[in-house]
Amino acid sequence: MRGTAAPLVVGTTLFVDVPLSHDIMSTMSTISTKSTLTPDASVAQRVLDALNLSAGEMTNLWAAYVSAHPPTERDLPQLKEALEKRATDAQAGILRRMSDLTVNLLSAEEIAGRMGIGSRQGVNKRKGRDLIGVSFANRRGDFFPDFQLDGGTVRPWVKELLGRIPDTWSALAFLTARRESLEGESHLQRVLAGTDGAVETMLAAADEYRR
Repeated sequence: MRGTAAPLVVGTTLFVDVPLSHDIMSTMSTISTKSTLTPDASVAQRVLDALNLSAGEMTNLWAAYVSAHPPTERDLPQLKEALEKRATDAQAGILRRMSDLTVNLLSAEEIAGRMGIGSRQGVNKRKGRDLIGVSFANRRGDFFPDFQLDGGTVRPWVKELLGRIPDTWSALAFLTARRESLEGESHLQRVLAGTDGAVETMLAAADEYRR
């Protein structure tokens, strides 16, 4: 059911209008008008599931919504804390799902060594272009999941995926999410298992994901 179109904002740029059902608009309105904003995981999850958005995209959408419906000044510290916690929790969930698949995170120096690149600067220049790398608020440097390497070479589909989903945390969220359409598995799980057509299915889904 299509409803009101809400703007999805990346930074300060209006990027796309996302149609929201009236139920979702009502839910978000209820949250934003509470006198005290407290994290409500079940409500947040219902909104995420309904919109099929990554944690980063949901944060941008929420930012656009509260810009139009600002909370009171006393709510702002709690809102900031809730959004930061949501992002941290989402990252932790992604890391847990990768760990379940025995995926390891490599430092820039480690992945440079495996790829035969002379320096970590050479690796960092490729981050977000044909190499998935992520950073953490409490750690120095970038880290790179080892699943994207085949020996010392980056798997070709990584660049194709980043062409569709440039944000690396969003790309990992997309890859590791377990889906009913995949019988409870994730795209990453199927790609690593060598399932027939898994890469093509994943890239097709990424095309839909970015729309």
